Amino acid sequence: MLKTYTILELDCKQISVRKGAMKYLLVDELGNKRNVSAIAKLGIDKKIRSLQAIQFREKPLIEALSNAQLNDTFDVDFTHFNEQNPRVTSDRNRAAEEKQLNDLNDAQSLSFVNSFIENKILLVQILGVVGLMLGLYISFKLVSG
Repeated sequence: MLKTYTILELDCKQISVRKGAMKYLLVDELGNKRNVSAIAKLGIDKKIRSLQAIQFREKPLIEALSNAQLNDTFDVDFTHFNEQNPRVTSDRNRAAEEKQLNDLNDAQSLSFVNSFIENKILLVQILGVVGLMLGLYISFKLVSG
């Protein structure tokens, strides 16, 4: 299934040093509007390094959005994804949803740990610079009297 989308609105909010929340308003070739959200991994320069779909079935769409800008029009082919991940119903649907939530929680936990480690390293570097500056200040005061 091939779909064509245009980005009408795009909003990015930073939620931590290395994570952002993306929200897109899209319109398809039939004029149907839809909101799509994703979690963004940010680099030190605050640029988006990768996007992670919040809804499992939106993965192909989020992958296409990762390099798109406001007002861009692009195509997404869901055929391969739908063949590999058929829609399930009833009890199997609940099990699939639970697996998707567990996978997402695992990914978010790993992301949190990585973010925590990166922030801790940055804090140690900052404290090292502050300590060096304080040592230089004290040395200067002792020398100058």
